[in-house]
Amino acid sequence: MCDEEVKTVSVPEAVKILGNGVTLENVHGRIRRGSLEACKNEQGEWRISVADLGRVLDEVEACGSCSNLATSFVIIKYHNHNRIEFALCDECAGKAQLVYRRQGGVLEIVTFPLLGEGWKMP
Repeated sequence: MCDEEVKTVSVPEAVKILGNGVTLENVHGRIRRGSLEACKNEQGEWRISVADLGRVLDEVEACGSCSNLATSFVIIKYHNHNRIEFALCDECAGKAQLVYRRQGGVLEIVTFPLLGEGWKMP
């Protein structure tokens, strides 16, 4: 049962707070694994600690171009082993690929998902 003194939010509210790329299934998965502090209220609904949401948000990287959740890691490879790296949301990652693909000297553009353990790789 939830402690009435601890401020909590519902799972759908938590999804909204956590931002783009996070789904109900991601949050439920973290609750099951115990990596997100949650409790059931008297009606049997899961409630998530606002303090723990703050901890999770501090761990999650924001997109380098906008304020959304970073879900992709983009690496732009140049000659002589030079490279630049970005943590971006999917939309910004797609835009970055288009922009850098047009530039000279780019050997390869690689994108890796940052999704894992619910939504973010450790």
